[in-house]
Amino acid sequence: MDVDAYMAERIALIEAGIEARFGERSDFPQALQGAMRHLLFPGGKRLRPLFALAAAEAVGGSAAAALPIADAVELVPAPWTDPAVVARTREFLISAGHAPIVMKKELD
Repeated sequence: MDVDAYMAERIALIEAGIEARFGERSDFPQALQGAMRHLLFPGGKRLRPLFALAAAEAVGGSAAAALPIADAVELVPAPWTDPAVVARTREFLISAGHAPIVMKKELD
């Protein structure tokens, strides 16, 4: 399998995993669901989870078994380390009629 095909197949797997874990939730308010979707599905390349899956497969593991960890790797760093994500989140919350969330980073 060439690199482009591998990436396309694994990214589809990652997207499906994130959607299954964090898709539509009837137990969350609509505004919160919108904020979650805005953060989780920005249309990025999903390189961090792709590397996690590739590392697992390189040592004999399966992509399916590593998927929960790969999804977690994608979710953890983005909102707290990427200024663009922080700015988009603030803009989304303001446009949705909610006061911006004050992040600890802004208080330091």
